[in-house]
Amino acid sequence: MDRIDRLAAGGLAVIDYKTGTPGGSWLGERPDDPQLPLYALAAGDEVRAVAFACLRKGRLGFLGLAREDGLLPGVGTVEAHRSGGKLHATWGELLEGWRAVTARLATAYAAGEAPVDPKKRFASCRYCELGALCRVSERAAGAAGDDDEPEGGTGDGP
Repeated sequence: MDRIDRLAAGGLAVIDYKTGTPGGSWLGERPDDPQLPLYALAAGDEVRAVAFACLRKGRLGFLGLAREDGLLPGVGTVEAHRSGGKLHATWGELLEGWRAVTARLATAYAAGEAPVDPKKRFASCRYCELGALCRVSERAAGAAGDDDEPEGGTGDGP
């Protein structure tokens, strides 16, 4: 964790510094940026806000979620968030969702589960040098309607 602040209104804010642009979502079954949810869960029940502190020329401020308005400048509640409010009605539900998702991901990791299943909107494959081993490009071509794959093959990996 980069920083934990005690809030004037009570509770804690978990903050992670970013000099670049914070990426994806913390919500859903496969969060793009799971560090803040993990930090929030590790910090305990006093956490009332989580945020990236953006420290980039032209973009200074917080990007995050809070239990209530006014805890951090520019950080709104889960209920008011465009995606968060659709998935979780309250801060408590958000934390429970994070607990369930991180436990499921940790269990799968510990069991050695590692299917080739990149996210379309997440650019991890762009920087990977192992494409020939996982054959993700063949899988993507098959999903796009390319039926050239041999019968019985799945394109899921080596």
